[in-house]
Amino acid sequence: MRFPGIGALVVGLGVLWVSLAQAQQVGFTQEDRERIDRRFDQVEKHMVRIETTLQMFMESTAQRFEQVDKRFAEQREDFNTRFEQMQNSMNTRFEQMQNSMNTRFEQMQNSMNTRFAELMQFLQIITGIFTVIMVAAIGFAFWDRRTVLAKSKEVALEALAKDEEIRKIALVEQVTDEVLRRMDVRKATPLQAPPSPATA
Repeated sequence: MRFPGIGALVVGLGVLWVSLAQAQQVGFTQEDRERIDRRFDQVEKHMVRIETTLQMFMESTAQRFEQVDKRFAEQREDFNTRFEQMQNSMNTRFEQMQNSMNTRFEQMQNSMNTRFAELMQFLQIITGIFTVIMVAAIGFAFWDRRTVLAKSKEVALEALAKDEEIRKIALVEQVTDEVLRRMDVRKATPLQAPPSPATA
């Protein structure tokens, strides 16, 4: 910072020194002494003004430092208050986010459980349908086999019965043919007398 009073003091001392140097060279007169006294009075007044200015400047500086300290304290309190508010707001938001995430996770878990239960129920239905189809297919195959076997047995028995009848008929025909043939042979040959017992 600039101090105008110090510059004036330096100028005044420079003028005094020059005046003293000239006085030593020429010699002092009463007028020179009065002029020097006036100069000293001016310098002294100027020094008083400089001291007053410096005192006022120091008081002003102290007041400004106090104001700066007060401002720093107020800003610090304001910053602390804002930081606490921000921290509380962030904690509240974090709790809200955490609650929201927990709620969403529970909803997602419930949805997945529901879907898994539906999938298991669907698989059970498919398994039941497959079991019914397999039991029906096996039952149908067993029933068809029994039916086919029974029908085959019946057809076979009927065929055997027909075959037996045909055999019986063939046997009867054969016996009949044999009987007829023998009867024809007897008719053709004359009857011979049976041998007597004595001859025999």
